[in-house]
Amino acid sequence: MRSRNIKPDFFLNEDLAEVSHTARLLFIGLWCFADRDGRFEWRPKRIQAAIFPYDEKIDIKKALVELEGKKFILSYGGEKEYGYIPKFTKHQKPHVHEKASILPKPNLP
Repeated sequence: MRSRNIKPDFFLNEDLAEVSHTARLLFIGLWCFADRDGRFEWRPKRIQAAIFPYDEKIDIKKALVELEGKKFILSYGGEKEYGYIPKFTKHQKPHVHEKASILPKPNLP
């Protein structure tokens, strides 16, 4: 997990207001979970363990689908699945010493 920033406008995002509280908190958690390019392994159990370690009744798969449905994240890959936060680098400034991403880039249109 990495340190990230939350801008005040996050709380006023009307599109984000249309997803559940769980999905909103997951979205913030994914910023910390993702690498410096906004990429992460799409492993729901691992994501839940990292972001919601004390919450057994969280439906991570449902929250991921909510975020993907609103295009806050996207999934990609083949044999291995990955996730990507499209506007990550617009809103986050990773530390200069943070390791470069080793995950494959998504094929974007």
